[in-house]
Amino acid sequence: EMAGNYTLTVTDANECSGNVTITVDMKLECECPPTLPINLSPGNESCVQLPVQLVSSEFVPAEEPGGIPDDWLAGTEWQIRELGEDYATPVYDLVTGNVTSITVPLEVLSSGRTYYWHVKHQDNEGAWSIYSEETCFYTRPVATASSNSPVCEGATMYLYGGPDGMSSYSWTGPGFTSDYQIAGRPDVTVSMAGNYTLTVTDSNGCSGNATTNVVVHAKPVATASSDSPLCEGATIHLYGGLDGMSSYSWTGPNSFSSSLQNPTIPNATSGMTGGYTLTVTDDDGCSDIASAYVEIDILVATVSSN
Repeated sequence: EMAGNYTLTVTDANECSGNVTITVDMKLECECPPTLPINLSPGNESCVQLPVQLVSSEFVPAEEPGGIPDDWLAGTEWQIRELGEDYATPVYDLVTGNVTSITVPLEVLSSGRTYYWHVKHQDNEGAWSIYSEETCFYTRPVATASSNSPVCEGATMYLYGGPDGMSSYSWTGPGFTSDYQIAGRPDVTVSMAGNYTLTVTDSNGCSGNATTNVVVHAKPVATASSDSPLCEGATIHLYGGLDGMSSYSWTGPNSFSSSLQNPTIPNATSGMTGGYTLTVTDDDGCSDIASAYVEIDILVATVSSN
């Protein structure tokens, strides 16, 4: 409204006058800072997975009197602090170009923690907005899951979960659930093999999960037999199965032992009567036991006279 022609008239002592006119083209300038941004993501008290992506609202320039704002985003400063700390010593402080989202490097933040963040924008005139209102976010815990796999049929399977100190643990698997951090499952069968998934939840209500695969080997079925009953002085023959095992281990009376599948014992005596036990072990380290009873008959000589 102040732009236009301005005329100056001057008059001297003799009342003689003169005038001059100038034209003023007035352009109002504003060096106002940009509008403060808004934290879009992560939202307040949200659980997020590492690495964390920060997203601010779009750049909004300051209102310029007498015209349409023509400033643009030139820079952004992002700051993150940890719970109990302040922005004087942030865990992350980064000035970027004209972007409204960044991904925080994985090594900067830790899992299962509470963080706060804010952001500010700079326009092409060098003016900074004030910082946005800070928001809080929680990083999800990183679950771990392992087991004593592989296990043999009939053994006890153990599941190991982490990290320590979670509010809750929840295991699920083939026909199985447990709320223990370390869970056991006795007398496993081949049908219990498969994936076991652990979900952990921390004090902020944030959860993470991990999966471990459990392998269950079928155990071999041992067999044991002999050519009993035998007469004293004969040779005992023991027969073991299955064929093709990694090892065979026989034990019996009189401290007998053998690692042969089908051992023999010559010159049988009555002291060799009893149970003979065979343990077979396959290539997976799984074992089974079977027993055979051996009976030795004593020869009794009789004398007759006529």
